[in-house]
Amino acid sequence: MAIAAPEQHHLVNILRYGGDFEPEFMDLFCKLYAPGTTAIDVGANIGLYSASLLQRHSSARVISIECAPQTVPYIQKTVSLSEHRDRWQLVEQAVGDTPGGSVEFFAGTAQDGVFDGLRNTGRGGQKSGVKVPITTLDVIWEEAGRPSVSIIKIDIEGGETTAIAGAHNLIAAQHPYILMEWNADNLAAWDIKVETLLNFRELGYRVVAVPQFWEVDHSNLSIATKITEMYLLYPS
Repeated sequence: MAIAAPEQHHLVNILRYGGDFEPEFMDLFCKLYAPGTTAIDVGANIGLYSASLLQRHSSARVISIECAPQTVPYIQKTVSLSEHRDRWQLVEQAVGDTPGGSVEFFAGTAQDGVFDGLRNTGRGGQKSGVKVPITTLDVIWEEAGRPSVSIIKIDIEGGETTAIAGAHNLIAAQHPYILMEWNADNLAAWDIKVETLLNFRELGYRVVAVPQFWEVDHSNLSIATKITEMYLLYPS
């Protein structure tokens, strides 16, 4: 499947020079998906995860969420030209714990859009603030007709906690797998402690480090966060 992207895009350069972009994480995203359900890709960027899932599962429906102004035109083009466009919905809003209105979003160049977010994390070069609309995962799910959701991927530069806080109805009803980034530098920009990762257990999840597949608890959290920033929230 063709993916539209700006020249010298961070992810495209990884692929161009023989690398793989988060191969274990992307493969897990596709393997945990349950046929006939919907997947939600929060922080879809240019759409690599979404496109991969749609390509591998003919019954998949995907809701891709991306609000970065420099990135949206590229994923719009990819969706519109995709043979899977009838199963692919794009939501051009940020997600948080409260819907409505607009928020400041810190964006750099289109090439470094993977580092854009609702806080200036200091990663990915110089950024400037721009207003973008914001909603919640609960609202997106309700507006989509409350579909069966088997997996959610969240990679929004430290905003993962607020995104999950805005998905309580979805999580309570569907108990999806949640794959997410948990990066200490990003979290610092939100004044969130790394240890907050374990709080997701209160929602009925086990926290699993990826690709090591350890269950994370207080005894090994410091080790886990030194060797990975990818985690799976596994329904208990």
